[in-house]
Amino acid sequence: NKKKKTNDEEEKGLIVLMDGYDEIGSQRFVNVCQQLREYEERRMKVIVIGRAEHFELSSNEWTKTPENVFEISEQEQKHEDLINHTRTKPEVVFISPFNEEEIQRYCEYFDSKKTQQQHQQQQQEGKKSFERLKNLRGMMSLLQNPFTLTAVLQSIEQLEENRSLRKRKFEVVRYEVYEAFLENWIKKEIQGTKITKEQCFEMCKKVALYLFENKTLIVKEQLIKDTMNIMNNKNQVNENEKGKKEEEVTEDEVVMMMMDTLPIRWTGKEGTFIHKSVWEYLISQLFIEELLSLESTSLSRKRLWESCVLSKDERSVMLFLADFVRLEREVKNGKCWCDGKNENLFQDLLIEMIERTKQEQDGEGDFHNKATGGNAMSVLNYSGFKFSGMDLSKVKVAGADLQNSNLHLVDLSESQLSAKFLGHCVGTKFNGSFMKRCEVGWSKIWVEE
Repeated sequence: NKKKKTNDEEEKGLIVLMDGYDEIGSQRFVNVCQQLREYEERRMKVIVIGRAEHFELSSNEWTKTPENVFEISEQEQKHEDLINHTRTKPEVVFISPFNEEEIQRYCEYFDSKKTQQQHQQQQQEGKKSFERLKNLRGMMSLLQNPFTLTAVLQSIEQLEENRSLRKRKFEVVRYEVYEAFLENWIKKEIQGTKITKEQCFEMCKKVALYLFENKTLIVKEQLIKDTMNIMNNKNQVNENEKGKKEEEVTEDEVVMMMMDTLPIRWTGKEGTFIHKSVWEYLISQLFIEELLSLESTSLSRKRLWESCVLSKDERSVMLFLADFVRLEREVKNGKCWCDGKNENLFQDLLIEMIERTKQEQDGEGDFHNKATGGNAMSVLNYSGFKFSGMDLSKVKVAGADLQNSNLHLVDLSESQLSAKFLGHCVGTKFNGSFMKRCEVGWSKIWVEE
């Protein structure tokens, strides 16, 4: 905005847009807000954008709501009064999800961006896209999210092909959307390059794993170079067989090709995945692959599953895993659609991981199995799994999220829980349970004498 001063000079203001506020992690919410407050530019307006559910899931009362995070303290108000600086209280606006009319309008807009040669078909194509989406069971509820809507429109053909190939007939889940989106992205981006689809997928997963282990979302060019070197050492090409028919490409050119194909938005030598949910999907893929590996029958030590208890900030990763469990339930004969040779259903492996925690003795050494059991139980709960009637006595499931779970007549005696919320606990046995930080939902608790 430009405001006229009395001397006819223009006073210019500054508007700062901060998108992806939820992606920095709830533990840094307060720090970022403090830095904003310390910047005493009177003409600055700040618009902060983030997913509302990340505030609601925060365990810290100070970051529970946007109002709490941006609230002006009494001390700050007194300081501003002294310097004659008036700061307005934060205004919180919740943007409602897309409705059906808005989804259709966006479909038409998306198709209108095609070439002029298709001008006469624009309206018809827009309607076709919308009708195709509407005919997919469960799709409309997913399209209320702007990024998901864009991702689906870019990869709808791939999505339909995947569902037909894998004989999926039930409701579409978010896992399928991101699976198709990433396949479509890589297929298009590697055209005209010497990068293969397998190499690009492998790089995506290695980068995602590095970010997960180092608790960051920033990708650096050097990481791509180092990872390329490791991949090249493992997959050296036999030049004698291949000859030198192909034009030689320098190492830097290959790195640049790889960087251009990845679903990463670069700014100089640093970048981030085009959306945090893409990174979350890739992490879920790593969790799935680890558990369905050849060693899964013995459930030997799992690097990712036991590395930590997935927190509220990683809830989306667990939701992707839960989607995978739901997809698996469509399959008959106890085989996973992602690997015909594997007869162990992912759901069964999760249950086995929980059961294995019963065998562990108390002590510091059993943290890994507690984390594994807690993560497994959270994923099963998100997938809608019914624990009714199960014998879960003596299980160690640290951090398990059991909100809205069905625990009817479940035996949790002598178990170790640190769940935030227990669901429908009618008839559940808790005698001898260690229930740190547990809030019990509507229930009749049965504690034997």
